[in-house]
Amino acid sequence: PSAGGAGAMVFAKLGSHISRQHSQESPMNSTPTRGHALIKEMEKYYILSPVENIYSYHLFMVPIEQNRTGKRCTWIVVFASLLVTVNLLMQFSLLAIVGPYVLQKNVNIISSIRHQGEAPWERWVNYVSGAEASEEKCRDSRSLCYPSGDRISCAPPSIQVLEDWNLLDTNGDGVWSRSEAEEQKHRARIQCHHNVDILVLFDDIITDLKEHPRLHNRLHSNLTQGLAVHRAYFDWYIGEPMMCMYGDQDMCGALFARGVFDGCEDLLPSTFRVWKVTSLEKCGQKSFEPFMYDPPDHSPRQWMLSVLYDQQEEYSKSRSLAFRVFLAVLMFTFFATMLEEANAIFLVFKWVYVCPDIDDAPVHMSHRGAVLFVNLIRSSLFLLLFYSGAIFLTEDTRYLHLIFDALSLVFIINIDEILYASLLRKQMKQEFEELPPVMMKRKASQFMNIMALELLRLSGLILFTILVAYSHVTGTMETLREALQCVCSVDGPQCHEAVTYSSAWWEH
Repeated sequence: PSAGGAGAMVFAKLGSHISRQHSQESPMNSTPTRGHALIKEMEKYYILSPVENIYSYHLFMVPIEQNRTGKRCTWIVVFASLLVTVNLLMQFSLLAIVGPYVLQKNVNIISSIRHQGEAPWERWVNYVSGAEASEEKCRDSRSLCYPSGDRISCAPPSIQVLEDWNLLDTNGDGVWSRSEAEEQKHRARIQCHHNVDILVLFDDIITDLKEHPRLHNRLHSNLTQGLAVHRAYFDWYIGEPMMCMYGDQDMCGALFARGVFDGCEDLLPSTFRVWKVTSLEKCGQKSFEPFMYDPPDHSPRQWMLSVLYDQQEEYSKSRSLAFRVFLAVLMFTFFATMLEEANAIFLVFKWVYVCPDIDDAPVHMSHRGAVLFVNLIRSSLFLLLFYSGAIFLTEDTRYLHLIFDALSLVFIINIDEILYASLLRKQMKQEFEELPPVMMKRKASQFMNIMALELLRLSGLILFTILVAYSHVTGTMETLREALQCVCSVDGPQCHEAVTYSSAWWEH
């Protein structure tokens, strides 16, 4: 049930019930007295009131109809049971389709940009099944960025290999030989860690050096024979491939601005082309911003263009106060609705356990079992909707998309209310809604009254919303923002390439 409709109906019915009692006891009762009596009544009883949804209609009307007709099965009993079945099938079908899609989409968005390891449910499945996670998993081609010490590296895989000479020259003699590149265990290890065939990379570098016009008649015999690359040749060569990690020729303006001044497909293996297409897709559409560049040789200043990427700007929005407030409001509304649903589920379980009469109509054990079964399924749907809904509301950064996501969740949550409003005749609704609430005794708290408990519940809901929104923004969204900044602009304090290959490195 929605937080507003169910609560309003409960308080209206309970207030009317208490008002009738007090009007009989005292002709001088006042509004404060009735309000005080209402709070006292809430402290003494759990109140299960008829609310405008299919679950409540099934719970209340089946025993009423059975007691009225003296028959176990009537048209109203069949009608109420069929409505519950249709409702469960609709909610389960939508969640079965949307839930896995939302979870997988969220994993794909994150893992395609930054490697995060196994998803939480994958770790849980491995734990339950007793399967031990492998000590070392090979890198696939899904993620653009991987951890590199305290930072992240988003360079093409082949460049990540080339920037570490010790990976190439395994014996430390200052020469990268073909035998080192062909060594099977080392080749398999590099393939696993970096998704790069080191032998193919070796042959590409040999070919590039042999064909370079500035090295004509300056090559060592080991190089011309394709046997080895000396460190001096490698250091001279490495500058050109390092330029390829910027991926896009439109980045030239930004490189000039940082003090750093195509052919990359020919220089590097085929993995570079895969990386380039993927990175440009993840960065999104480009926009340009003019700026004035001061050349280091003191020549006249010149206008240049720096490139901005759509997705990079979208995730940078997560740092703004407006976005955080917007996200918190959406999540608070969703969590409040789910809290009301959880409270309704709890009251039904309480009713099944106590099993009081409904409007003086005794409840048959078969109906009690049917309500318990339905409520168990409803609880499972609640857990699935709560988890997938929380992810659904946190996987986007665009305001309109988040609004539509929230409306989609409201539709799934309120299917039981929609069916009630559209499929029940007016007379049936009127008879149902006029039923008195079921009062189930509760043990009053010795430490605080009911309104203090309500205040505590509201405070807990606010705190929970803040914690979830904050952890999502500072955790998931901030890591994705840093990764996109690194892969799109090769910039940022967490970007390994930006810190390692600064203007000082290029000058050297």
